[in-house]
Parts: sequence; structure tokens; C-alpha cells
Amino acid sequence: MSATIRVDGVKETIADLRRLDPQIRKAFNKDAKAIAAPTIRVAQNRYRGLQFPSGTYRNWQQGGREIFPLNPSKAAKAIRLKISTSKKNASSIFIVNTYAGAGVFEFARNGSLGQAFNRKNGAPARVMWPSVETSESAVAEEMARLVEAVSDQINKELSL
Repeated sequence: MSATIRVDGVKETIADLRRLDPQIRKAFNKDAKAIAAPTIRVAQNRYRGLQFPSGTYRNWQQGGREIFPLNPSKAAKAIRLKISTSKKNASSIFIVNTYAGAGVFEFARNGSLGQAFNRKNGAPARVMWPSVETSESAVAEEMARLVEAVSDQINKELSL
């Protein structure tokens, strides 16, 4: 699932932090997780309140990777904030659900499984995107403030 909140300068600031001051980078990561925590809690609560179709409780593996049984508590626990400055990632800070079954649940649209999910839980992008929408502007503002504060702190240290 991809949801984008754009804050300019984040990737560059994070990359510079690792080189300049690893302690500030650790503090940045901790603060970013605190900013995203309310959004993550909303998504976790949405998963915990869901009822999945009966077929999703059967075992299903694809390519040796377990997809189902679909467990709401596993789906909720797998939601995390990721921070990356890799050039292959378009985003530098993002919220992901690493549980494979949750990915299928979020986006299954067609076939009997997709139709069952649609009937019980609405259209695709069922949990993560609506959770992000509840706090999108507040998260963007707080992240922008955090990036600005860390940039100022680094600039002060460099000018000494």
C-alpha cells in the first residue's frame, strides 16, 4: 500500500544525520516513531475490529510464504514505521504492514475472495489508507517541524 505525505528535505536530512551525528539520528528515529504512533494505533485498532470471511482462516501458501490464515492480531502487530534513505525507495519515512495476509486483504478486488472482502469490509485500501487520512495533515506538520529542528541543530553544530 502506498500513501504519500510529502515533506521536502526529509531524505537528505536523514542521510546527513547518519554521517554527521548518529546520536541525533537515533533521536530523530525515536521522534518520528512518536509522531506516527497515533496513526499506527488507529490502523491497529481497525484490524482488531475486523471480521474476515471464513475461507481466510484456512492455510494458504504462495511461493513457500504463508499468506493465510488471516489473523487480525498478527495484522495489527505487523504495522510499523520504516525509515530509509535508500535511493530505490521513493519515500524515506513510511508506515507499512509487513504481514502478507494483510496485503492481500487490503487490495483484493476481484474473484470470490475480493468480493467477500468487499461485502464485509468495503472497497480496497480498507484499513491503512483510511487510517492515514485521519491524521495526514497533523503528521505532515509534525514531521516538517522535526526535520526543521534537526536541520537547525546540525547547522549549529557544524558552525561551531
